[in-house]
Amino acid sequence: MNLSRIIYLRNELDLEEIDLVELSEIEGAFRQIPANELIDLPENAMASDMLDELEARVLRKLFILGCQTILVKSTGEANDPSWDISLLAERINSIPLTIGTKDYTLKDLLDGE
Repeated sequence: MNLSRIIYLRNELDLEEIDLVELSEIEGAFRQIPANELIDLPENAMASDMLDELEARVLRKLFILGCQTILVKSTGEANDPSWDISLLAERINSIPLTIGTKDYTLKDLLDGE
């Protein structure tokens, strides 16, 4: 499940307009997460908890992918220790994301804008 879909489903849930098909979609994606990687027992999770877990996984993957891409572009090799941390932070903060019809950067989302 991608980040824009998670945000859409969270909005539907918050507005109390979510339907059974969407709830089933959330539960299906949540079941794919190994139980030992969850914060709490899977049977204790409400739909909002499931979305939190899914969102955290997607953001971690985006962050790792972004870091690897930036390091390879700036140094030629991800394992090269000579890269500049300020360049890395600047590039990570400017990762573009489209959610629905709006364009954001990763920094916008992390700042809560």
